[in-house]
Amino acid sequence: MVLTFKRKHAKEILTPGGVDRYTALDKRGVWPKVHRDLSMQAETDLLRWRPARLLQGEPGAPEAADTPMLPFPFTAVELAAFMLAGVGALVADFYGDWNDGPDPDKLKAMDPDSRARTAIVQAFKAYRDAQRIVGDQPLVRQGDVDRLRKAYREANQKANAREGVADAIPGTDDSKSRRSRAEASTAELKSKLDAATAQAQAESEAWLKAMVQQLLQAPPDKSPTTPVSLVVDVGRETWMPQARARAVAIIGRQRAQDLYPSQEHIADEIAKEFRAAGIVGADGKPLSGAYIKRHALNGISSAQGKQLSTQTGRGK
Repeated sequence: MVLTFKRKHAKEILTPGGVDRYTALDKRGVWPKVHRDLSMQAETDLLRWRPARLLQGEPGAPEAADTPMLPFPFTAVELAAFMLAGVGALVADFYGDWNDGPDPDKLKAMDPDSRARTAIVQAFKAYRDAQRIVGDQPLVRQGDVDRLRKAYREANQKANAREGVADAIPGTDDSKSRRSRAEASTAELKSKLDAATAQAQAESEAWLKAMVQQLLQAPPDKSPTTPVSLVVDVGRETWMPQARARAVAIIGRQRAQDLYPSQEHIADEIAKEFRAAGIVGADGKPLSGAYIKRHALNGISSAQGKQLSTQTGRGK
């Protein structure tokens, strides 16, 4: 039997780390307290993040705006999904590292006789079980972005100094000309940075969506002792979230080069990667590109990005 937790448990979990200042609780669940602000769109959208946002394209998925960040009652896997990003990530940070948390000392912030402690312990375990299926968070690519950003920043500063941008009167033709020469000298590095940033973001978003899907849409445990990572269901094989994550990452990588591969091309590339990694289907056989396309890539396409790119390039 799966344990469920109540509003009082959510309050106990949120309060110690100060996260309750960003959230509001009602009988349905935990909701964002921060209103959307277009002048701070990235920040407020992040503080309003909820797992349902990533599932809106799924058949029968609820409207994210009408769905709480964390519903009442909630399970440990729902809590884990909530803690993946946004305000929920602040909760995870407070209670410890995903790899070996929760921190026993941080658990002392909650009543030892309350189920709230159990909710956190099980949520950290649920995260690790899902991660074993989906894979590690793609941080290597972000490292490449950080190195490129540092290199571009240094090159840009040197170019500005070389052209004497600071010595020119702002707004004059001379100032604009000097800045244009500085930008031209760093254009190639800036292009590499933009492409790497787009690819890292696509891979990160794909991983996050795959984790949400694994936590919220994978079959429930058959018994309290059966970990999520060992549950195999023929109708929803465990390789599917990973395939979808790779598809989105491939699209992001190709889009950065203004390329828009077909589903067949994407599926074939994933099949090749899966064979190299030893990932097989429920029957133990290698997965073909056609099978991956048919069962895992519905709704995933580079066509929308191609349309946007074409529209951007049109003359007025």
